[in-house]
Amino acid sequence: MAYKPLKEDELPDSTDWLATPIPKLSHVDSALRCQVCREFYDTPMITSCSHTFCSLCIRRCLSNDGKCPACKANDQESKLRQNWAIGELVEAFGSARQQVLDFARRALIEVTSDGSGKRKRDNEGNAREDSPLKRTRVSGRTTRSTPQPIMIPDSDEDYAPGTCSTRWCQ
Repeated sequence: MAYKPLKEDELPDSTDWLATPIPKLSHVDSALRCQVCREFYDTPMITSCSHTFCSLCIRRCLSNDGKCPACKANDQESKLRQNWAIGELVEAFGSARQQVLDFARRALIEVTSDGSGKRKRDNEGNAREDSPLKRTRVSGRTTRSTPQPIMIPDSDEDYAPGTCSTRWCQ
């Protein structure tokens, strides 16, 4: 696959998630970015004060003023350690990010479009907000459905006082 450079307005950013049905992923996206360069971590390093930065970013900061850019604690380059767990998370999230973002955007379009996002109406023609969303297998579209009540037979013929062994009866 050939590399296609992104236009300036196409740069991935944690706010991409805010206009989707899953805006909380913006917090995950943001947590996997360096506080110095705002890009996904590149060879993440953890400081002695437990902050994580790109290797190049933290080394530049420490060579300039010898302090952690997040908390301003004194630190030394020799105390830096590679943060393997964050590196694996960034790799996994980065490889799935665009696909998940595209899926979320498509889901939003489906729900807001005229054909698939309509709510079911009651007998008077009023839309029902209380019915949960249900995805059908045939069309793959999201629709509202009425939850089916669970019927429990009401019979006293099995009941004998004092014979219940559940913790609620005792």
